[in-house]
Amino acid sequence: MNSGVDTSASGIGEGRFEGVSPVFTEVQLISEGDINILGKGKRYGRWWLLKGLQPDLSELTQYVEMLHKEFELLMKAQHPGIVQATGLEDVPGLGECIVMEYVEGSTLKEVMEQGLSSRTAARLMDELTDAVAYIHSLGIVHRDLKPSNIIVTQGGHVKLIDFGLADTRAHAFLKQSAGTERYMSPEQAAGGKPDARNDIYSLGVIMQGMPLPWSYRRSIARCLCPIERRWESVEEMKESIVARRLLVRRMAYVAVAAVMLAVAFVAGVSLQHRASERDFDAWRASHADSEMMAVTADSLAVQLQERDAEIAALHSNVQQMEQTMQRSNDSMKQVIATMDADAVAGRQKAKVVGAWEMRLRQQVEATRLEQMLDTLTRWEEPWVTRVTRSIMDVNRAMRQYIDNLGNTYDEREMADIKDTLLPMLKAWNDSMAEKIRKVKERAQKSSEM
Repeated sequence: MNSGVDTSASGIGEGRFEGVSPVFTEVQLISEGDINILGKGKRYGRWWLLKGLQPDLSELTQYVEMLHKEFELLMKAQHPGIVQATGLEDVPGLGECIVMEYVEGSTLKEVMEQGLSSRTAARLMDELTDAVAYIHSLGIVHRDLKPSNIIVTQGGHVKLIDFGLADTRAHAFLKQSAGTERYMSPEQAAGGKPDARNDIYSLGVIMQGMPLPWSYRRSIARCLCPIERRWESVEEMKESIVARRLLVRRMAYVAVAAVMLAVAFVAGVSLQHRASERDFDAWRASHADSEMMAVTADSLAVQLQERDAEIAALHSNVQQMEQTMQRSNDSMKQVIATMDADAVAGRQKAKVVGAWEMRLRQQVEATRLEQMLDTLTRWEEPWVTRVTRSIMDVNRAMRQYIDNLGNTYDEREMADIKDTLLPMLKAWNDSMAEKIRKVKERAQKSSEM
């Protein structure tokens, strides 16, 4: 129906906006891992983030279900602090992808490396805890909270991303130990049941690396306690932080009042000193020839010297107090830094290999690889394909686990870790090859009988 209104002047005419298109254009691959690929494409004149699977995994049910699970969780989580998904579509060149908003900004890890003020760190942490409290209210546990999964937008706001390892009660069949070692709670590393307190532990580790005010210290310590003593919820933790802020603010007011009283006292003494000098000068001028004036002048001079000494002592005491407080602060910061460094160094050597071996056992059990090889009496094509695919899945998962350690350790430490773990992975592959050889021999003997 024609309304008779001329829209040509407004630029709303058909075909005026070249960005309107039902398909993605300018599709680009941004990054890829062992499981997922990330790309971006243009549609309707704006960029969109596209998350899919590696081509060799796109037909495997477990990985397809993981992608669908992440899409379901993102669609449930409608919050300004969480990246928004709009659909699940087949994208030419990338396959089935989650379509998400494209967020311009830097990861929290990059922002922390560039340097943060205490005030900005506190504001970002408040936004992050709001977002985590929201997903917990939906029954979602993220399970991979870390600075590289948190985007700080160009406007300076937090966006939580990567729900690939997130869990809910509705996805029990996908539950497994997952996450990044440095930020993963001990019970999560041991394959325990997903719990909101796993995310609270991760928040504590993140806060440890940020220049947050002292009001956060008690909360950080409780985040890192054993699970039975940890915060029950993010809301409970936030309430404690607010209470500590108010306490610190009151203490600051008291300290300012004390300093003002001290300054007033010093000023009063100084004014009294000056008044005494003026009185002395006037008295001496009017009694210049009096012998008594000389005696009294000497007495006043002694009093003035005593006042000067009192003022100097007061200034000295104030300076000593300031120096003592500064030394205490420096000493406390040094102790905390040493404790953090010792904790990281102490955990690194013992836990990396143990966690890796445990993860390998879990992966092998998940694929039922050992059971297959122990019970096979025939070595036919279906079994060959199934065993080969299971070994590929285990290798891919373990390589990804090693690569993820790069988020925790520097290049030198990663070189040492790879020198330890890659030979262990090769030894496991050799043991699988030996078991396959025995299965073939057993199958051959069975066929000859």
